[in-house]
Amino acid sequence: MDEIELRKKLKKAIIYIIFLCNFFILFAYLPFYREFDLYKIDGGNYQLSRFDNIYLPRLNILSISIFVLLLIFLYLIIKSDKIIKGNLFNYLILSLFLLFSLSTFFAIDRYTALNGRVYRWEGFISLGSYLFLAFLTANFVEELKDFKNYAFLIWGSAVILALYGLMQFFGFDFITRDPIRENWYRAFATFGNPNFAASFAVLVLPAVIFSYFVLKKEKYKLFAFLSSGLIYAFMLATATRGSWLAFFITALIALAVLFDYLKKKKRELIKILVLFLLITIFINFFHGGVVSSRFLSIFGDFHDLSSGEEEIIDHVGSSRMFIYRNSLPLMFERPLLGVGPDNFAEVFPQEDFQEFKGNQRQIVDKAHSEYIQLGVTTGLPALFIYLFLISYILFKLKPESFKNIDLSREEDQNRFVKSCLFFAIIGYVLQAVLNISVITVAPIYWTVLGFAGAYIIRFENENSEEEAG
Repeated sequence: MDEIELRKKLKKAIIYIIFLCNFFILFAYLPFYREFDLYKIDGGNYQLSRFDNIYLPRLNILSISIFVLLLIFLYLIIKSDKIIKGNLFNYLILSLFLLFSLSTFFAIDRYTALNGRVYRWEGFISLGSYLFLAFLTANFVEELKDFKNYAFLIWGSAVILALYGLMQFFGFDFITRDPIRENWYRAFATFGNPNFAASFAVLVLPAVIFSYFVLKKEKYKLFAFLSSGLIYAFMLATATRGSWLAFFITALIALAVLFDYLKKKKRELIKILVLFLLITIFINFFHGGVVSSRFLSIFGDFHDLSSGEEEIIDHVGSSRMFIYRNSLPLMFERPLLGVGPDNFAEVFPQEDFQEFKGNQRQIVDKAHSEYIQLGVTTGLPALFIYLFLISYILFKLKPESFKNIDLSREEDQNRFVKSCLFFAIIGYVLQAVLNISVITVAPIYWTVLGFAGAYIIRFENENSEEEAG
């Protein structure tokens, strides 16, 4: 095998390893088989804590995958002078990497900043790995079939995870749970928490629904229809209001952006709405009105927010308003580099929260908003660069008005991919306002951002050149 052929194979290997990494992270949920384990903490000490059968396996998979990817990448860099092109996406990813590195070095608790807090594991190792996944995906995806293969992998996985999550909701779970989750009825599948499961569902669901409208072959169309129903039911079964709101807003945006196209798809639109209505009614009554009660509680929260009484407002959103009120000032205490990745618990006023909740053992280790979390832990420049990255991606991917998509045409394939990426990212970034980044979902999200970068770097520019020609 000559050198050129080897480099081609290694470039493909990078994509396949990223796919495998995503797949194993989604399914690396171990049965709970022992009570406690020792975890190393700052200063070379150890703490005895509940055995982590959910998050630590993901960190191990992510670390091994990134190590292998780094070796291949370094080999390709050494053997090729022009493997990476300068572009805004890469510059933004590099800027975040540098800021995360500096934030880790100057962190309050450097060991936690590097490795992550026990049960969270979102230190520099994880954050840097997310960035590397996005960077590699953006720069090594060269064909539209890579988008298709990844979509099949993630959407197929989402169907399996939705089925498992719904089994949990209906009282059947074949995997031994830990004591904390032993009596949960809300669906969480392999993600460790219903909120995290919902963040994955809202990342995947908009693109699956859009596929149902676009696909023409009956068997594929039926699969997309049924998959949409399953993932939607799974999202409802998590009983996560923030993701419900994010999905609803994403649907309104899709309706506005794709209005001309959806006018010609009234039959499909009615079918999907009827399916979702029937699923909502069924899920609602199975657990004594869980959907309606959670939905109505949203209006109750809005009423409490308008009360003007601090004590009432602080309880809104499962005490999120108390957390936000006490977290926002922390962003300005160390505004340049923050307190360090996963160091949120070190600076949050835990005693005030424990007094507020009446529980001396409960602590807050995340801001319950990805944006506040990023600002507090890695600094305001990192937050602004991340927000600019997302804004840049969404601006570049925003679908133009169209009335038809024919996937036999390359131009329409590009339009389809572009739209799927746009709505997937919109859904995730909206739910992230009220949710946290977690190692069971974030690698998939950052890989999707990488695909968005690949589209912008390669296919968006190609389309522009064709139109100019």
